[in-house]
Amino acid sequence: MKYVKGFRPSGAMVVAIIALVVAAGGTAVAASMIDGKNLVNGSVTSKKIKDKTLKTKDFSDKTKSKLKGAKGDQGPQGEPGADGADGAPGPQGEPGPSTPATYTNPEWGQIDRNTIGSPTVELRSGPYTGADAPPFGVGSLGMTVNGVPRVANNSDSEQATFGNEVDFVDDNVSDLTQVGFYVYQTGENSDKGNPNMPVIKFEIDPNLNSTPSNFSTLQFLPAQSPSNQWSDYIDGTTTPASPSGTGWILSGAAGTQTGCNLASPCTFTDVKSALANGTGAKILTVAVGKGRDYAWSGAVDGLTINGTVYDFEPFGVQEHPAP
Repeated sequence: MKYVKGFRPSGAMVVAIIALVVAAGGTAVAASMIDGKNLVNGSVTSKKIKDKTLKTKDFSDKTKSKLKGAKGDQGPQGEPGADGADGAPGPQGEPGPSTPATYTNPEWGQIDRNTIGSPTVELRSGPYTGADAPPFGVGSLGMTVNGVPRVANNSDSEQATFGNEVDFVDDNVSDLTQVGFYVYQTGENSDKGNPNMPVIKFEIDPNLNSTPSNFSTLQFLPAQSPSNQWSDYIDGTTTPASPSGTGWILSGAAGTQTGCNLASPCTFTDVKSALANGTGAKILTVAVGKGRDYAWSGAVDGLTINGTVYDFEPFGVQEHPAP
């Protein structure tokens, strides 16, 4: 079509021309001629948009926030999942600090100068007999000695002594009000002699007017306890004296002067009365011992002196108020 100056096509002609182009070139040609710049703002409505074609990114953040619904209620908890496989072992950790066993009251131990031969003296656990445990805690003082009936210069008899050479020095014998212990005895020991029992010993300075001697051993000799079990508390303050070997004795010159000796033991009250004839007997050491007489193997626990129980345990001697 030749252009004629001053000619201006009508709207109908423009539409006709576009229709002709579309018919000749198809929708692709028409689409290439129309883009968003040709659309009037607000002219495309929701109705003209194909359903489910818009994506989240096509909306502004403000619009998306308005479209977001209220948070729903929390759903029920799901079933626990299956346990996962164990992980590989981790590296070996550094060793922790060691905690050594605490030995209580180290002042207690074997008194070597009063030990003869090679007896066994040890803080130990047990002994247990049936359901019976030691009277206190889990342990006791075990002692084993070899011996034969005592004769002069008998080198085959042993003596064991376990005690305290520190804590009782200069205590008054006259202040003693409670002395006793518990013993584990066996039938084999009972068959060797009667009595065949450990003793409680106080080494003392007797300070008697009748003799200048500065040393004696005050001993409590108990009667035979039942076999193969722990005894009840053996009270040294109430045990009767007997020529057969029970009661209290003093060694050396003090025994001779007071008459409280192995041939004639005294009661607790009588021996304290005899020692009162002087300036006052003083304690030097306290101990439990066995020998020199018959062979013996057993245990001692709960040595009780003036309201305190000395409880023999595997790692020391613990102190408790007396029952």
